[in-house]
Amino acid sequence: MELGRRAAGETFARETRMTFLPSVPAGFAGRVQAGLAGSPYLTVSDGARFVLVPATPEALALRGQTVDVGRDAQGRFVGLHARSLDRGR
Repeated sequence: MELGRRAAGETFARETRMTFLPSVPAGFAGRVQAGLAGSPYLTVSDGARFVLVPATPEALALRGQTVDVGRDAQGRFVGLHARSLDRGR
């Protein structure tokens, strides 16, 4: 599964001239967009860089929105969190 995700990320990076991030950096946020046609992944991009996330029903519902990307200690994707207008309160 991980090899497929990396291969899809590298292919999408070549097509879009953006940088594929194989692991999620701390504090990464971006807009949820479609990935490669027929791919089981969506992209979350900050404009120059992107990560691939599984195209789950929850992630698909966030398409077009800016989200924070949750990660574990090793930088693996754990979830998406829609940005709130009430941050820090």
